[in-house]
Amino acid sequence: MTLLTALQISHSDVHGARFTGFDHVAAYERCGVQLEFSVFDRQSSRSHWLGSGLFALFRRLPLRRIEHALAIQSRIYPYSVELGRSQAFRSADVVHYHLIHTGYFSLLNLPQLTSVKPTLWSWHDPWPLTGHCIHPYECTRWQQGCGHCPDLRRSIRMRKDHTAFMWKLKRSLYARSCFDVVVTSQWMQNLVAQSPMAELFKTHLIPFGIDLNVFRPMESARARARLGIAADSFVICFRSTIQLAKGLPLIMSALRRLEPSRPVCLLTFDKIGLLDEFTDRYRLVELGWVTEATSMVEAFSAADLFLMPSTAETFGMMAIEAMACGLPVVVCEGTALPEVVKAPHGGVTISRNDAAGLVAAIARLMTDEPERRHMGAHARAIVLRDYGLDCHVRKMTELYREVNSRWAADSACRS
Repeated sequence: MTLLTALQISHSDVHGARFTGFDHVAAYERCGVQLEFSVFDRQSSRSHWLGSGLFALFRRLPLRRIEHALAIQSRIYPYSVELGRSQAFRSADVVHYHLIHTGYFSLLNLPQLTSVKPTLWSWHDPWPLTGHCIHPYECTRWQQGCGHCPDLRRSIRMRKDHTAFMWKLKRSLYARSCFDVVVTSQWMQNLVAQSPMAELFKTHLIPFGIDLNVFRPMESARARARLGIAADSFVICFRSTIQLAKGLPLIMSALRRLEPSRPVCLLTFDKIGLLDEFTDRYRLVELGWVTEATSMVEAFSAADLFLMPSTAETFGMMAIEAMACGLPVVVCEGTALPEVVKAPHGGVTISRNDAAGLVAAIARLMTDEPERRHMGAHARAIVLRDYGLDCHVRKMTELYREVNSRWAADSACRS
């Protein structure tokens, strides 16, 4: 099998490694694909650095503030020019873009870059479809071209309402570009289909996958002992973050109302100190920012329940990681999560921003141990069936080869 080189373009290598394949290079190599990485925030010597040499001078300029003052997005960054000139780009068989709206890539270079290389673009959120926001929530103006934005503060703030201009610019640039789109959920694919831009590209649904040899249940008693959690506690695990879309305000509102019948421990990832108001009521174990998979598995194995009531989510990687360790997950409707957890089989769905519903879900699974264990076992089975890393890598490598072969055939026709 001929080794194919797929260059991944993203803001960072280590941060977000689960989404770009940075953690799974060996799995891709087994399938005949060599992954390379070009990133703006380089934390590993394995990656190619965007913003080096003469382009490092631009890092001293307040480009983000300039774009904000002009009320534009992803237009003036020079690093995509550097990308096109790089050896990594020139030697790649396929180029795969990930998040490009985080302050390093100019959309204006998209037509030229996609004209010289077979290209994929993973839409990890709906920003490519909107005039400025990352998640439109209940707003549907992106389906008609934006303009008269109801909330310019949402996600990536815009000082003036240039949303219609940005929407038209995206559509114009996409029409002059050549790329396939990858989405990870049917929910996101349905969103794409509602956009007037959908006719411009081919879309592929490929859910994320995780290493099932790593994400698997370990002995709960041993995990609790290592974390200093009492054996008789009911352990609620969730992400403690200032990102409002991840649902922490809803979790905190529910915890204020919860009247537990047994001791409760709150086991959290990410920020420390956001739950200080509960120190007198619950046992707190705050792990901070965790990147090691083994530490995540230990935490999930110590828990009884995982909360992920995000108000905006196009997949939900932590949900399937928790499920793989045998945890049921509580999620909100209006996102991809009910689909991903196969609710009600692998988790419970509540209405968005429904604190009373979240309290009821927690109380129900706290008191009904047989249901909780049955749901956790079903959650694990769902991940084994649908979200294995080998399946994800196989589908991605097949797509890389398809796009590369199609490009070669089209090139032969053009010549």
